[in-house]
Amino acid sequence: MAWDKLTAEVPTAPLGRQLSRADAENNLRYMIAADTPPVLDVTQLDTLLDQARRIDSWQRHWDDDGWIETFDLNAAAATGWEWKAGLLAGRFDIQVDGQKLDRSQLVKHCHDQAAMYRARRATTVRRDAHLERYRR
Repeated sequence: MAWDKLTAEVPTAPLGRQLSRADAENNLRYMIAADTPPVLDVTQLDTLLDQARRIDSWQRHWDDDGWIETFDLNAAAATGWEWKAGLLAGRFDIQVDGQKLDRSQLVKHCHDQAAMYRARRATTVRRDAHLERYRR
């Protein structure tokens, strides 16, 4: 699939890190504490990495031959923390015999982590060919 400059994302900031998928998965695993409950499994990590693929520095799409593996790990981490918050959604605060357990703090922590990584994402804009005709 050839990259179409009119419909692909146009970089306005660094697109992401160029590193092997194995290294990207390892980094992401640490960024989202994947092995800490609620655990995200290998399939979920693969999905996060697929969603985090970016056009490489040579402007090649990930479906193109020669694409250099490039990922926005911050975007993947933000989504991963959102997924963890979703998995914890059933947690609630309880108080029994004068002891209080604030389980909702886990959900808040996940949302805070997601917000932190979301703020670090690579910025891209999309140009669509059909919008070009409206430019003056």
